Amino acid sequence: MQHLKPIATMSEGEPKPLADNDEHAETVSVLIALSRSLGNETVTLIVGKKRKEFTVHKQLLCDSCGYFRGAFDGSFKEGQEGKIYLVEESEGAVAIFVEWLYQSRIRPTIHETYLQDLFKLYVMAEKIILDELADQVMDAIFLCFSDDTVYDYLTTEMANYMWENTQKKSPMRTFIMEALGHIYYRFIGSKDTEEEKIAYLQELWPICKNHPDFFAAFFANFRGQDYYHCGPAKAYLNSPDGFCRFHCHEKGYECAAIKDRIWFQIQPEWDPEIKKSDFFHDLPDEKK
Repeated sequence: MQHLKPIATMSEGEPKPLADNDEHAETVSVLIALSRSLGNETVTLIVGKKRKEFTVHKQLLCDSCGYFRGAFDGSFKEGQEGKIYLVEESEGAVAIFVEWLYQSRIRPTIHETYLQDLFKLYVMAEKIILDELADQVMDAIFLCFSDDTVYDYLTTEMANYMWENTQKKSPMRTFIMEALGHIYYRFIGSKDTEEEKIAYLQELWPICKNHPDFFAAFFANFRGQDYYHCGPAKAYLNSPDGFCRFHCHEKGYECAAIKDRIWFQIQPEWDPEIKKSDFFHDLPDEKK
């Protein structure tokens, strides 16, 4: 194996390294740039009621949004101790967040627990005002819900939680309302008995009772409409600005999500393990 001389010992008359050495130098250059962008200092995220710890690069975390920048770069306790408590957040949601920090993407995976974590992560993204994360979470949710069977994972308990913990004009509220409407019309057009259809409507009662604004918008928006054949996810994935309608970014922003690479190259991964999971299992009791 040929060994390169250190650059410092090469004279001006010596030949340049071979092509593979150029590739090595480029790799080293990328790693150096990555090291500079990450920095050397790490901080700890202490998450959920079980106090799960996640260690991340401080600079990377602070560059993501003002919430963490304000916590760690100032004179607050978090900056002095190098740790922050996120006790109201979900372990699974923060795990996806950390993966997003380092990879700049969110994997669309169809598995009940993972989908629940995506919804919880969206709530966190709104809370820390990280629109880029919220938009990518919505993209992943849409790609998963492009399979019509995934709507069965959306329970009224989940919907109620999302409505209570998102902003009044949140795109997530629009999606929740339209997704439940799609489920409703699937039942109306199905071969289920009247008793079964009524039973489903009764499942909607808690969210309607707790949120009159949902009740009014839900029935006003879906009167006479038929979403039986195509749910909101697939409908808007196939439209030119489908993603952007459910995004937080300002109008006129060139949204990467509507590019061909999203719909044609990133397909949801299926996880065969299906089980009934408690949506609130890793959230504080007062969130239930």
